[in-house]
Amino acid sequence: MIILIQNNEEMKNAISILEKEKVLALDTETTGLDEFKDKPVILQLGTLYNQYIFDLRKVDINNLKPILESENILKIVQNAKFDFKILYCSHDISIKRIYDTMLAEGILQTGKPNKETSLEALAKKYLNLTLDKSLSTSFLNGGELSQEQIAYAAKDVELLFPIKTKQVKLLEEYNLIPVAKLEFKLVEPVAMMEINGIKMDANKWKNALRQIKGDLMKIGDELIQILPNPELPPPPPLKFKKDGSPF
Repeated sequence: MIILIQNNEEMKNAISILEKEKVLALDTETTGLDEFKDKPVILQLGTLYNQYIFDLRKVDINNLKPILESENILKIVQNAKFDFKILYCSHDISIKRIYDTMLAEGILQTGKPNKETSLEALAKKYLNLTLDKSLSTSFLNGGELSQEQIAYAAKDVELLFPIKTKQVKLLEEYNLIPVAKLEFKLVEPVAMMEINGIKMDANKWKNALRQIKGDLMKIGDELIQILPNPELPPPPPLKFKKDGSPF
């Protein structure tokens, strides 16, 4: 069932239910893809049977911060790094304890050419469903949410539960659960590095580079002394014109 949240009373009731869950599916619809400029318009949280659509233009997302940052609730997310960055940059919210369906699929398809890890690809592969993603940019325009937009947003979290279930069976079969857990733990530090950059001592890097170049030249000189001189290739044969003069 789809439950639209647009006022404080609805928010309070939803939180009282969601904070008791052990697993939630999570997604956002945003004004764009730039975490520094764009904002989330709606946030979706799904249980196994219900999808809660929070209209962030009418309710305060900070009321959801304890749920989103809880280590006791697993969040199933498709491409979690994007949602992490958009929520962190816009509202200083960190998503904790993540299962990322995109990363899990990347692990399962490692080494395969042209691997597909989008939600459309996963829905087709695991559920034999064809998703229409044409509404993904419709949230840029503002205004009241249409029934089509609400249904679209709900579907994105509804599908994450069965996709995760089928992925986990494969991860277990190939003994890849430890790898997946490591990848999921890296979502936050990688996102924070992309947001903040990495502090670097430029002078130390330049000095290290000069040292390495000097070591390479020294090794090259030593090799010349140790190895025999390579034989020079024979000169190319001379070619003559019909009158006997060289070309």
